[in-house]
Amino acid sequence: MLRYENIGTVCIKIDLHNRNYSVIAIAKWNKETEKYMATLYLKENSVELLDLMEKYKDVEFDSDSSSIRNNILQEVSKLNDHDSFKYYMDRYDLEQKCFDRGLEIVTREELNK
Repeated sequence: MLRYENIGTVCIKIDLHNRNYSVIAIAKWNKETEKYMATLYLKENSVELLDLMEKYKDVEFDSDSSSIRNNILQEVSKLNDHDSFKYYMDRYDLEQKCFDRGLEIVTREELNK
């Protein structure tokens, strides 16, 4: 039997203007610590794919339900201002180049059969 797990009670998308990327934040209330735990994902805006930013997994926020969205927005804005997402953007771009190159090779091999 299949079961589900609530991975978050708050999910927001923050557009990183002029970069063609967004940050998706999924947060869940932690009853033990009485704080929100958020995980940030990078999303290239033309592709429906989320890329986990490992450094920003389970980020703790001392917020309540009325302020968590704005607190996440402020944190993402600060990280963006300090170019903290550059590594993940570069990694994503490289992954896409590798995928495109691999697709070229496979397509060429299929045509030569």
